[in-house]
Amino acid sequence: MERQLKLEVEIVSIETIKPSLPPPSHPKTYTLSLLDQIFPAFHIPVLLFYTSTQQRIDINTLKISLSQTLDRFYPLAGRFLDESTISCNNQGIPLIETKVDCHLKVFMSSPHKLNLLNKFLPSKDLQALGPRPVSELLPLAIQVNKFLCGGLVIGCYMLHKILDISSLGTFFKHWAACASNQHKDLLQLQPDFDAIVKAFPPLPMVEKVFVPEFCSKDTLNVLQHPTIVVKSFTFSTVSLTNLRAKAASELVPRPTRFEAVAGLLWEQTLAAAYTATGIHCLTGEVNNNNNNNNNNNNNNNNNNNNNNNNNNNNTVLSVTVNMRQWMSPPLPSGSMGNLVTNVMAKADKRSRFQELVKVIHSSLSYIKEKITKVYQSENGADILLSERKAESEGVMEYQEGLYRLSSWCRTGLNDADFGFGRPAWILPTDYSNPPPTLRNFMFLTDFADGIEAWLFLEEKEMQLLQSNPHFLAFASPN
Repeated sequence: MERQLKLEVEIVSIETIKPSLPPPSHPKTYTLSLLDQIFPAFHIPVLLFYTSTQQRIDINTLKISLSQTLDRFYPLAGRFLDESTISCNNQGIPLIETKVDCHLKVFMSSPHKLNLLNKFLPSKDLQALGPRPVSELLPLAIQVNKFLCGGLVIGCYMLHKILDISSLGTFFKHWAACASNQHKDLLQLQPDFDAIVKAFPPLPMVEKVFVPEFCSKDTLNVLQHPTIVVKSFTFSTVSLTNLRAKAASELVPRPTRFEAVAGLLWEQTLAAAYTATGIHCLTGEVNNNNNNNNNNNNNNNNNNNNNNNNNNNNTVLSVTVNMRQWMSPPLPSGSMGNLVTNVMAKADKRSRFQELVKVIHSSLSYIKEKITKVYQSENGADILLSERKAESEGVMEYQEGLYRLSSWCRTGLNDADFGFGRPAWILPTDYSNPPPTLRNFMFLTDFADGIEAWLFLEEKEMQLLQSNPHFLAFASPN
C-alpha cells in the first residue's frame, strides 16, 4: 500500500486586497435581485491547477491585478448588511500566499491527492467562512499556492448567495486578462451587476430565505448520515463521440455532450444504488407506457398526477440551468448573480440509457421555453417563489431516487489564463469530509478537450460504479 503523501503548505503572507479606486467611484450599496435574495448563504470551494512552468509567476502582479479587478467587481469587496443588501465599503477580500514543499507533478501523481485539497484553500476559521450571520460572511476568499517547480494552485471559497459559477468564471477571466495585460479581452469581460436586478427586481422584504433541499436539516435527518465519498471520472473526446452515438434516438438524433454524459451518469448511479440495496431495478425492457408518462411529466413539470402514484418507482434528476442565454432578450454573458434555475427530469427507475437521455432533452427544452415565456411574465416572481418552495418539498418525495447535476463546463473558468496557460485541472470540491447533504450530487468540469465528472456517492455505491464495465467503457477513473 502506497504511503500517504506528506505535504507542507507554509503561509507566506495574508493580505486584504482592496479595490484600487476609492469608494466614491461606485454606488454605496448594492441591492440583490430576487434570485439572490432567495438564495441561501453558503460557500463553495473552487480550485484551479496551473502546471505550466515556462512563464515566471509574479505573485505581486496577481495582487495588483486583483485590486484592479475589484474596481469592476466592487460588490465583492463589500459586506452584507442583511439578506438583500451589500454595503460597497471597499473592505476588500483576503488573499493568502503560500509555498508548497513539493513539485506539482508529484502531487498530481499521488493516489491520495484528494485528501490534501483543503490545504490549498483559505482556512474557514481564519477567514470567517463558517456558518455565521450573512453580515459576517465574506463574498470571496482566495489562496495562491506556489509549488517548487513553479506550478500554481489558486483556491477560493465563493459565497453562492451573490455568485453562481458563471459569475465566478467572468471574475476569473477578468482577473486573468488584467494580470496578463490582455486589454482587448478586458473590454469584452466587463461584469454587469444590474442586468439580473432589472430582470428580477428585488422584493421589498423577503420574510424567509428558502433553504434548498440539499441544505435542509429535515433532509439531513432522513439520510441518516451516510458516508459520502468523492471520485472523478474523465470522458475523452473519443469517448464522448461514442457515447453520443449510443445515446442517439429518433426523438433525439443529435444529443449534446451534456445530455449523453448526464444520461449515462443517471443510469449508472441509479443502478449502483439499487444493486447496493439488493434491488435490481434495471432489468428487462423499458415499458413504453412508462416512457409516455415520463414525457407527460416533463411537459407539466411539477404535475405529479401520473398513472403511477408510487414515487418509490420514480427517479428524478435535478439539473441546474444557466438562464442568461434563454432570457428574452438574452442577458449579457457577464451578468452577475445567481441566474440559474433547476429543472426536475422525472423517469421510471427501470428506464434505460436512451430513454433517460430523451427525458433530459425534453426537460431542458421545457425549461428553456419556460424561462423565456413564464419567468419574465408579470407574475414571474410569484411563480419563481412558489417553485422554490415546491423544490424543497419535492426532495422528500423522491429522496431515494433523487440526483442533482450541475455543469461547470464552458463557464469561463477554463479560459482563465494569467499568462502561464489555462488551468490543467478544475475542482469543485475540497474533499474534506463531504457532508451527507451532498449525497448524489454530480458536477461536470472541463478537462482537456473532454469532460470530468465529479460524483458524491455513498461508499458502497461508488465501489460498484467504479467496477462496472459498462460505465468504464466510456469513463476513466482520474
